Amino acid sequence: MREPKRVYLIDFDNTLFDTDALKRSISENFKKRFGDKNLSLFWKTYAESVKALKYVDIKEISKDLHKKFGDGSAKDFEDLFFKAEFKKFVFKHSDKLIKILKGGGKVTLYSLGDAHYQPTKINGSGIEKLIGKDNIVILKNKKTALGGTILKFKASGYNQIIMVDDRAHFLEKAKRVDPGCITVWFRFGKYKNILPKDKISIDYETDSSENLIHYLKNFVGILSQRNIKENISILRE
Repeated sequence: MREPKRVYLIDFDNTLFDTDALKRSISENFKKRFGDKNLSLFWKTYAESVKALKYVDIKEISKDLHKKFGDGSAKDFEDLFFKAEFKKFVFKHSDKLIKILKGGGKVTLYSLGDAHYQPTKINGSGIEKLIGKDNIVILKNKKTALGGTILKFKASGYNQIIMVDDRAHFLEKAKRVDPGCITVWFRFGKYKNILPKDKISIDYETDSSENLIHYLKNFVGILSQRNIKENISILRE
């Protein structure tokens, strides 16, 4: 049987990368500079800025934080985000997962985020080096763009789309656009308990990269028996 032409749309935040842990680290660095009592105001101001902008823009958010606190400079607040040790927050097995998936199709990192900050995170984490810069898509509004992205891949001859995300509603949208899309819900972080309206829109759910590998390997059947043996050895490294 002929192998399908396959593309994986893989999310970054809280799918390959522990964004919650990054935020905890940012909080600790903030407290060292401004004190514990101001932390709730810091994140409240952050949330208000995102709501006003309708998307994440760290440079603009940092200006709002500077206005609110009146201390240091906007650059000091930017540095809390941009100078984090991103490699520390990559999920265990994420790099191995990507290496394995590349053996079964095209891997595209499909991420919601700031046009400046998100590339910094992805590059700093080491994930960009594994996937390749040309295979990274960063969007201000993922839900709006998702349908067009799926249709574009299908028009390019991809007849099997596998999407992995920590937000069920993105997967639900993908399934509406392409009922044949295989949807995998990585249940981690603040969206892990926000259930989809239509439960059958999720083909598989897990909170483990290893379980994700086994699902894609055995249930979807993306790899030949030779590659399965090779990739099991990668997992045991």
